[in-house]
Amino acid sequence: MLDRNPTQEPFVSADVAAEFLGIKRKMLLDMARMGIAGAYPIGTGKIRKKWIFRISQLTTAVTPSQTSAGWGGR
Repeated sequence: MLDRNPTQEPFVSADVAAEFLGIKRKMLLDMARMGIAGAYPIGTGKIRKKWIFRISQLTTAVTPSQTSAGWGGR
């Protein structure tokens, strides 16, 4: 049985994350492949076709900041 922490933010699908950001799913997946914070690949191998996202981390990554860009290569 899984012991879930009720205060931990759940992951969402690419469709939900893209809709939240107001962008197309393909653009979000391109950003995920480039290393945007909040994107987590699911699966193994060189090509991962499934991604999950945390909305709070995506929001931080796309919000302008003077200290960091938030994404673009890990």
